[in-house]
Amino acid sequence: RRITVFLADRGEILMPVHLEVEVVGGAPVRVITDAAAWKDGRMEDELSLPGPVRRVVLDPEMWFPDVSREDNVWEVSQGQP
Repeated sequence: RRITVFLADRGEILMPVHLEVEVVGGAPVRVITDAAAWKDGRMEDELSLPGPVRRVVLDPEMWFPDVSREDNVWEVSQGQP
């Protein structure tokens, strides 16, 4: 399965991106993208995964400063592919 992850940086400091992607029936997939990948405060990354996505967590270790961690998790809701 291939998915595309879109991120926006609302701050002033561009940092590396650490993602944890939970897939149905498999181990979480960790993805680290260098800070140089940011373009005009936006990032797009295409990932190949072993199964359907259940949840995506930005900075799962909470290593980076963040004004609000409430928007760091995206979960598939019913009706989404």
